[in-house]
Amino acid sequence: MRNRVVLIAVGAGVAVLVVWFLFFWGPQGGRLSDARDRRDAAEERADQLEVQIARLRASQDRALQLTAQLEQLRVAVPEQPNLAQFLLDANDAAERSGIDFISVSPSQPSAGEAGEPAAVNLSINISGGYFQVLDFINRLEALPRLVVVDTLTLTPEGADTGTVRLSASISGRMFTTAAAAGPPGTPGATTTTTTIAPPAGGDTGVETTTTTAAAGAEGEGP
Repeated sequence: MRNRVVLIAVGAGVAVLVVWFLFFWGPQGGRLSDARDRRDAAEERADQLEVQIARLRASQDRALQLTAQLEQLRVAVPEQPNLAQFLLDANDAAERSGIDFISVSPSQPSAGEAGEPAAVNLSINISGGYFQVLDFINRLEALPRLVVVDTLTLTPEGADTGTVRLSASISGRMFTTAAAAGPPGTPGATTTTTTIAPPAGGDTGVETTTTTAAAGAEGEGP
């Protein structure tokens, strides 16, 4: 009798567990499983979004770099000859380096191959102390405007006085995307700027004269 009661109690307990599982744990377990699936999907989506955000940030940084590079290129090879600005930059480099004399003669742009920038030929003559001349050449290469040096001729001066001085003749080119003023070899306007050191005992500073021959180079007149 007692065993029968125990079996009935056990059976009732099992029945309760079955009912509880079917009506309570089963649905809750399914919802928990669905919640885990949604959580896993959300975490995966979050990881994907982080990757996309990182790519967008990298693209933005790259775009900023490209914009800066394009601006540097625009300054190095401008849309106009910008001869006046180049003369000012060359004079500034001459003053900072301390050379005694500089003469710059740029030509009008000459046409090149189709789709290529037009070249502006340069003839630069300078003279001064050895280190001053070398400093000017370094400053010329460091200008924002792209200058290609084709030939450089150095001639020593003042050997008999014991003072090391140099005279330098530079032939080079800079470039512009503006249409050339004429076919290659066509004579064009030249602009010469000369910087002369002040006489000993005179006022400090540098006297600068600029002469423009003929019109047509970026709006300069006679």
